Amino acid sequence: MKKKHIICIPVEITNREFNYKLLLSLRFAELGYSVLFGTKPQINKYIFSKSHLYNFIYFDKGLTEERNDYYKLLTKYNNIMVNLDDEQVNTSEDFFELKFNNKFPISSLRYADKCFISSKLVINYFKKNELYKEYNHKFVLSGHPKFDIYDKKISKLLINKSYNKKNILVCLSFVFYNGLLDLKSGIKLYKRHFKGSNAENIYKETYNYQKILFYNFIELIKKLAVNFNEYQIIVRPHPSEKKDKYTQNFKHIKNIKIDNNIPVEEQLIQSNFLIHHDSSVSIDYYLMGKQPISFLPLGENKLLQTKTLRISKIFNKVEEIILNIRNNTKEKVVIDKYDIFTNNNSYTAYKKILLEIQNYDNLKVNKISRLKSIIYYVNYIFLFSNIKNYIYSITDITLLIKKQKKINKNQFTNFDKIFNKFKENNIFRVVIKREKINNFLYLISR
Repeated sequence: MKKKHIICIPVEITNREFNYKLLLSLRFAELGYSVLFGTKPQINKYIFSKSHLYNFIYFDKGLTEERNDYYKLLTKYNNIMVNLDDEQVNTSEDFFELKFNNKFPISSLRYADKCFISSKLVINYFKKNELYKEYNHKFVLSGHPKFDIYDKKISKLLINKSYNKKNILVCLSFVFYNGLLDLKSGIKLYKRHFKGSNAENIYKETYNYQKILFYNFIELIKKLAVNFNEYQIIVRPHPSEKKDKYTQNFKHIKNIKIDNNIPVEEQLIQSNFLIHHDSSVSIDYYLMGKQPISFLPLGENKLLQTKTLRISKIFNKVEEIILNIRNNTKEKVVIDKYDIFTNNNSYTAYKKILLEIQNYDNLKVNKISRLKSIIYYVNYIFLFSNIKNYIYSITDITLLIKKQKKINKNQFTNFDKIFNKFKENNIFRVVIKREKINNFLYLISR
């Protein structure tokens, strides 16, 4: 039986979101929903330019006040908007107020029907905070479907044959110092997202901190390459970092590969060791039953995401890490030891989400006329052209957008390959089909 609502799953950063959002889309299709899966611009264009598309459930990645006019437009005519933020699990308690008061603004929460929360600590923060009292009924403790990828039945399908059997993955995140934006533009953008008198000082402090760390990690990676020439050293910069500095430092070292174009889970699955500073991917690695290594050459600092350190083995010196790898020292990982995740059992997260979503299908269906659809589409184009011009006027983010478009193109090229892997290995109980609307948009259904 076909469900009345169409589910929209927009992908913003494909090398982080593609695989788990595709899996979630296929799970929805298995239950009888039609699912629009594609990049956010393509889904939005399709929604507002097609009169036959109404009563949809839109999964947004996060809330922001700048998009309130868009949310208002989106939630008309029985459309449902839910928030599935994927940055909660790695946020330390010290940063809750700074981060969540901006990522879940009160003015935007009025438009969201549900906000799926992945961490017990985070949902407790919302429930205890008077600011969110009116909207507590919207927060649902669900876990996060991105961790479902690490179920053994799924993860074995994502093995990348271009990688060696022995790999050391180094995940980096020096966006403040080595980002695509210069210091001045970075501060402007940061102040827009994290409002407050201290935002500029935090940015500058983080910039200087990361500058020192950057060169410590360069030294670490070079020494790893020399001491472990039988391993491939995979260097994965943050998507918003420039690769130039890494390329210049490692261009003559054969067993170093700089690669952040493929989904991170494909690298994690095949890595014998993961080294990071305080990266959120350490949580993914941890949930696979492996222990990450955290390199803290400057010791602990208030800027660190402490959750990632709780699950990692910490070293302050390069020589200590080399010795640890040489001795192949691995400690048994006890999942959920620190009570920072809702669960680690595959599919429990999406099942909780599905249960909530199915309740929406009892809502009344309203059809949008062709004339209203055209009016909405014109409003949508006008709204986003103005927002885009405004953002471009305050900071140069052209490089960010161009880079992401290139990554999106690479990943969506592999859509059929990944879809067929899931299909051929009997991951689903029913036959699921897909219709290609364009290179960045698919309609998935039973």
